[in-house]
Amino acid sequence: MPYFWLAVFFAVPFAIVFKISFSYMVPAQPGYAPLFEWVEESRRLIATFNLANYQVLLQDSLYLNTFLYSLKVAAISTVLCLLLGYPMAYAIARSKPTTRNLFLMLIILPFWTSFLLRVYAWIGLLKTNGVLNNTLLSLGIIDQPLQLAFNLQASIIGMVHVMLPFLVLPLYASMKAIDGDLVRAAIGLGSTPTGAFWRVFVPMSLPGLFAGIVLVFVLSLGFYVTPALLGGGRVQMIAQRIESTITIFSNWGAASALGVMLGAALASRWVTLEQASHTVRVGFVMGLMMPLVALCDSLWSAVPALVIAGGLAGWTVVPLNALLQHRGASLLSPGRSIAVQGFNENLAVLSALALYALMVRLQVPAVTLMWVFG
Repeated sequence: MPYFWLAVFFAVPFAIVFKISFSYMVPAQPGYAPLFEWVEESRRLIATFNLANYQVLLQDSLYLNTFLYSLKVAAISTVLCLLLGYPMAYAIARSKPTTRNLFLMLIILPFWTSFLLRVYAWIGLLKTNGVLNNTLLSLGIIDQPLQLAFNLQASIIGMVHVMLPFLVLPLYASMKAIDGDLVRAAIGLGSTPTGAFWRVFVPMSLPGLFAGIVLVFVLSLGFYVTPALLGGGRVQMIAQRIESTITIFSNWGAASALGVMLGAALASRWVTLEQASHTVRVGFVMGLMMPLVALCDSLWSAVPALVIAGGLAGWTVVPLNALLQHRGASLLSPGRSIAVQGFNENLAVLSALALYALMVRLQVPAVTLMWVFG
């Protein structure tokens, strides 16, 4: 039954978007031509695939800049959530049971409020004649209102506010399971409290930390409402680019291709330890396909991004997994091994995509790309 709902709510919609990504744009509703068409005269099923939708993503600097900009915004939001969320989760995990429930309720409380209402609340606080500017003016701290809203800083503030519980909650669950006697034992054996924290507590909290980081980063990468409203049109994320590609240019194929590449780059990296061997095999096969892709540069200019991501991640898992298995008995717990593996895979994929996008933008020949990444 879980697989049925997974297929209904994920596989089927993704398959529909994947199908539209190969369609041609037509000046009609819904804006794309059917991928398969039955010709009555010849009684044959004709399939028309448009690879230009993927090609334009890597050739048009507009899409590349939007993708890299979205990565930067998501990374900044994730780092800020980490800096704010780790002390909060630690304080909640080490608090008394009576106050712990109160702290958890305060963390979950924003979920009881409308998402759109929270965004407009931030606009009311940060706008030129908002609460914050009026307070600073009345106190004589500033002479004229500050431009706090409708920019990148306001968008990041709103994203951090929304994403913070998604990092605190899994991190709190990981910290709550840590036995406090281990830290006290380290102190009793001669370690300082600071040393015991960094050498004992922090490594044992890494599974929840990496889970929260991945969750916050992936959700931040697909944000739409907060950057659209708090950014004032100055912050263009991937979701906004997809929306404008459909509503303004009526190019459903390019918008679907952008969504497919984004989903493939992120969802394929979310693997468990049981799937690691399968990831290695898939990455190895993708690596073998790279020379064939180089020969078809004019038609398959969008494919190398996925090929390089899968191949690089596949080759990364092998030495990383061997290293973790070698050190796991004395230094790393099994949960930490999984977390470190997933974090390194995501880092390898994003680094490969960013480097490849930069080299394509500089119009580096395909043969050179194969030599660099191969």
